[in-house]
Amino acid sequence: MNLDFEEHIIDVVNHASKELGDTLDVSTLRWVGRPATKGDVMDASQAFYVDGKRRSDDVVLLLSNESFGHTVAEDVARARAVAGRVDQTLRSHIIKPVYEGRVGNQTYALFSRLNPLSDYRIVRFLQKARASTRVAAWLTKLAQQTRKVSQEEAEYERLFLKPLESLAGDDDINPRIKAFARQSLEHIRKARPDLITIAQHGDFWSGNVLFERRFLGDFNPFLGRFSVIDWRGLWLDGYPGIDLVRFCLSIYKVGASRNNQLMSDYRAALDLSPHELRVYITIALGRLGQELDQFPKDRYCIMCDRIFGFAETHLIEH
Repeated sequence: MNLDFEEHIIDVVNHASKELGDTLDVSTLRWVGRPATKGDVMDASQAFYVDGKRRSDDVVLLLSNESFGHTVAEDVARARAVAGRVDQTLRSHIIKPVYEGRVGNQTYALFSRLNPLSDYRIVRFLQKARASTRVAAWLTKLAQQTRKVSQEEAEYERLFLKPLESLAGDDDINPRIKAFARQSLEHIRKARPDLITIAQHGDFWSGNVLFERRFLGDFNPFLGRFSVIDWRGLWLDGYPGIDLVRFCLSIYKVGASRNNQLMSDYRAALDLSPHELRVYITIALGRLGQELDQFPKDRYCIMCDRIFGFAETHLIEH
């Protein structure tokens, strides 16, 4: 970090600390991980740890990069948008900042420090079993509470037909995916079934589900309350299934029996067949391809292969 940039960040932390009641130890400012590099998503925000004067005051600072100064403000605004659509029980698991602001053209927010799943293999194994059930149940309720039937012609075309057209015509995509997209498109055009949208997080993996901090948390298999972070990819008119698939991919291997149970419970709650859920997941992939923005195309194609492969394995008609 160069000196000018460091001083710039210190000014942000000093200001936020004063607004919070002089709770932060500015000398502890440090990167979370490493700065973004050329291979990362171009509009990725920068993240820093800042310790509090008490452990309960520890925070993470998110600061948008200078080229995309709106990103953190968008994250916070979209989290609030989905929180406004659900009941208090679901809302309590949506992260909210303890402080937010703007410096120059950059936006920033401070969040209470939370813990990821443990890095210790045995502890992580036990945590995953507990977390997967709780998080999948939360995703199911999120889908139920934000479910909406889309029937208006222009919206139907935009939300369901155009994404499949885009995917079916993308020469960079796996031919199996293109073929399924084409078949689904033909069926929907002909049958015109009632199709639904739900609130879709857009980047739902285990790293974006964090847990309240506990003493010796890395060694504790019992997880506290969880919070879902990083809402900038939110679509309030998104699609069932894909958030749960991405979460499962981040904690279990493809083919694991636990995935079958989680997907089955989700489908039953939404009254969807395996084939219907595969179609929604494919539509979601097509729409993401239309709206890649700063997301690298090669990473998108790899993600499509993983998600579609999971759906082929775990969403089979019996």
